[in-house]
Amino acid sequence: RFTGIMVNALQRFKAQEDRFRSQMKVLYIEHNDSDIDLTKRHLALHAPHIKLEVIHSADVVLGKINKGEFPAGKYDVFLVDYRLPGLSALELQKTLIDSKIDIPIVLVTGHGNEETAVQAIRLGAADYLVKQPGYLFQLPTALENACNRYSLAREKVALKESEERYRRLAENAQDIIYSVYLQPEIGFRYVSPAATGITGYD
Repeated sequence: RFTGIMVNALQRFKAQEDRFRSQMKVLYIEHNDSDIDLTKRHLALHAPHIKLEVIHSADVVLGKINKGEFPAGKYDVFLVDYRLPGLSALELQKTLIDSKIDIPIVLVTGHGNEETAVQAIRLGAADYLVKQPGYLFQLPTALENACNRYSLAREKVALKESEERYRRLAENAQDIIYSVYLQPEIGFRYVSPAATGITGYD
C-alpha cells in the first residue's frame, strides 16, 4: 500500500513538473492596473509557466487584428475582462470569431455579470470566472483547461481530416486496399472498391 502511495505521489510530481515545463502564452485584455498587478504576481508565484502579455483595451486588439498581428501560435489563450473601455468583451469575442482567430477565450467578470458570461459561453468562450475572493487560484486551471480542450478539439478535427483523406485514397486507388482482424476469428474489416474490378467479387 505504501508503495502505491509513493508511486501516485511521484506521478503527481512528474505531472506538475511537465505542466510547469511547457509555457503557456496568454494575452490578458484588462484595463484595471490593480487587477493586472495582482494577476501577474499571483501567476508568477503559483503558475510561473503562464506568461502574460497585457493589452488595456479591446480597441487596441481590434487594431492589431486589422494589421494581421495575431499569427497562429502567438497566444494559447485570451483572458478577457468583461468591463472593457470602448469595444465590449462580447463585441470583441464576436470580432475574433468573424476574423477567424481561433484562440480560446476565458472571460473574467464581476459579481452580477454571470448572465453575460453565460452569453459569452454560448458564443463560444471556453470558460468564465467571477472576480470573487480566491478566484485567482482558479485561474491557472481555467486557462489550462481552455487550452487543453482547444488542443484536443484541433486534434480531433485533424484526425477526422486524415481519416477522410485515407478513405478517399482507398476508394479511388487502383490497387486493393484491405484491413483484416485476427480475433476472435479471421475476417475482413474493410476491402476497397477496386477489389470488385480486379476479382469480379464485391
